Amino acid sequence: MATKIAFLQGEDGYWPASLLDPESYPMPETSCSGFFTFALAWGVNNGYLEKKEFQPIVEKGWQVLVKAVYSNGKLGWVQSVGQDPKTVAQDLTEVYGVGVF
Repeated sequence: MATKIAFLQGEDGYWPASLLDPESYPMPETSCSGFFTFALAWGVNNGYLEKKEFQPIVEKGWQVLVKAVYSNGKLGWVQSVGQDPKTVAQDLTEVYGVGVF
């Protein structure tokens, strides 16, 4: 599963709001990117994932999360609560997005 998730990371470092149809929601999205970055980092740090293969993916994910924190401390690009992908905007935030970051 980790290999597939790593493969789905976008060139920009984010994972899309819709993993199966990234073109339908091309904007950044930080909640899933945060969850996947954390999960892969945990796997590397606990010896379940090969550091050489997964560390660059983790670092790329971390960099985009850091860039999504604005000067006022707000984490942007967090998808709203829902059961399906939604359009995301720079000024959107949610507690679960901040929590995972």
